[in-house]
Amino acid sequence: MIPELITVVTTLLVGPLAFYLLSRHAKGPRFPVSILDKYGDIILLPIFNALAVHYGLLSVAFADMQLSLIAFVAAYIPTRVFIIWRKNFAKHDDWSRPKRGKFNVGGWYHVVFMICQLYVIVITMLNFYEKIVLWIPVIGFVILVVWRRKELSGR
Repeated sequence: MIPELITVVTTLLVGPLAFYLLSRHAKGPRFPVSILDKYGDIILLPIFNALAVHYGLLSVAFADMQLSLIAFVAAYIPTRVFIIWRKNFAKHDDWSRPKRGKFNVGGWYHVVFMICQLYVIVITMLNFYEKIVLWIPVIGFVILVVWRRKELSGR
């Protein structure tokens, strides 16, 4: 139980709390900006990470280097797509992107957080895909991403 609590606290410190602090001096909307920030980053990711640790993430994360490489590539590709889209094509500016074509420190910090978090999700799901409870925060996060997308498009 202690490792899971440490994981929740660590996730909150390096994710939402860091985002909040980085956004205090940024121009535009500050963290949390959307429903995705409020419920995805603050609730679902810490729950997922605690469950991943509970099921044994720390013992399998680097045990199979080939699987680790696959997980890293699987985390890197969507992160790279996100960088290109968010930096150059997204219509909204906020605490992480003060203007189109430019990330600030908060934006680049978010990119590093994203690739690390995606690695944790992919390596966990590759090793523990049969644990149904792990799918709940992942599906919840995907639903929030879709909801956020509709929010941004005005639908």
